[in-house]
Amino acid sequence: MVRDLPMLKQVHNDCDACTLRKMHREEFPVRVEKKQRDILELVHTDLCGPMQTKSLGGAVYFLLFIDACTKFSWVYFLSKKSHTVKYFM
Repeated sequence: MVRDLPMLKQVHNDCDACTLRKMHREEFPVRVEKKQRDILELVHTDLCGPMQTKSLGGAVYFLLFIDACTKFSWVYFLSKKSHTVKYFM
């Protein structure tokens, strides 16, 4: 398709990395059953901040809780990082 392009010879080099890449490995086992969790058994949390711009209420942090069972989320806006314990309890 391209004029005046010379045919290149394919050189076959077997390096250690190529050999390892081509090795077969067993697949990871697939978990069929998913563990059922109760409400509030597992809660993910994240504290983010300080933000450069304060909110209208003066908050520069936010605290996020997510229930793993119901995916229900709670968000609290904090003016100081030390207020985290109050909302965590």
